[in-house]
Amino acid sequence: MAFGNDPSIRHFIEMGIVKGSLVVNPFLMGYQAMKSLSELCTTGYTSTSVDSGIDVLEAKNESVRRPDRDRFRRQE
Repeated sequence: MAFGNDPSIRHFIEMGIVKGSLVVNPFLMGYQAMKSLSELCTTGYTSTSVDSGIDVLEAKNESVRRPDRDRFRRQE
């Protein structure tokens, strides 16, 4: 198991050297940070712990499982 989405990690997954990789989700990290800042500015309080999500790059099908990000996107 690896951590990150570097091209070398993807190469090792393709070769079967690494079974998968955990990938941080910068979009959700930023979203949760702004949400926490807004909450802090509005109420004076915010959560002590925030789960910003993680993606799992799996070797078995070389695909990335991702949480449903559309629920966080602004509706146009």
